[in-house]
Amino acid sequence: MLTLLTSGLAFSGTPPPVRVTLEPDVTPHNASTSSWRNVGAVPGGYPVTLTIPLSIAKERRELLETALFDVSDPDSLNYGKHYTHDGLLALLAVPEAQVARLRSFFGGAGALSTSLSPHGDVLTVVLPAAAAEAALQTKLAFFEHQAQPSTRVVRASASYSLPAPLAKDVLMVGELLQFPRVAPPIEEPPSARLGFIVPDASEWPSSCSGCGANLLTPATLQKRYKLPATAGAAHPRNSMAVAEFQGQFFEERDLEKFSSSCSTPVDVKTVVGANRSSAGVEAELDIEYIKAVAPVTLG
Repeated sequence: MLTLLTSGLAFSGTPPPVRVTLEPDVTPHNASTSSWRNVGAVPGGYPVTLTIPLSIAKERRELLETALFDVSDPDSLNYGKHYTHDGLLALLAVPEAQVARLRSFFGGAGALSTSLSPHGDVLTVVLPAAAAEAALQTKLAFFEHQAQPSTRVVRASASYSLPAPLAKDVLMVGELLQFPRVAPPIEEPPSARLGFIVPDASEWPSSCSGCGANLLTPATLQKRYKLPATAGAAHPRNSMAVAEFQGQFFEERDLEKFSSSCSTPVDVKTVVGANRSSAGVEAELDIEYIKAVAPVTLG
């Protein structure tokens, strides 16, 4: 009896694990200064997504910086030899044990799913709001922007923390304390706000078939910025690229139509990563107009 009681007392007296507050320099939501207002708690079963950038060893960050400058320097023998996803994964070399600790913690907290980025440096966790609050020891709420009430986000209304052994494994838990900037609606055209007169559309080229004279086209850019309509021969050491995120892809037929309509050759020589035959407005504009201003540069 005495032994069991002693053991019981020792167990009940075990101090809780030490926790570390993350982003200590970021002030939680302040209703008196924020353009966002708290409109109520998040239901316990509501699924929330946590984006967690992982800590990278100092020597690995330095290797990444060295590699970035090496492939970007025209005088380097490695110029243009950009890393593949697998190459970056090996370069960053986030320890499997580090990822396993975080998966175990959030899995035990009730995560619905966990997924690791292709480079192994970002963990995405989906879990019920109540589980997230317990794991991070915080409170979640819905926030609406005062100028645009239709814009709603989930954020923490208080600071958050992780157990000390795990806190060193992450940089932060993203999108908890910081709010996006929402631009106010434009109530008047830029020309009126900035005080300049929009030139007559007839003064600009209208060489693109199917485009109205008041639209921005490759020929318009060439005239406005005094770019040569026909550039010289491509130099083998000149190249350019665009980077697309958040599910942005392109369709070859869209590029072909732009090329024929605007008399500007647009093609993609190399795709790093996978492309889906899906029209991404941002991606296609980037590709089409970078070629519009430098049509013979390798891309």
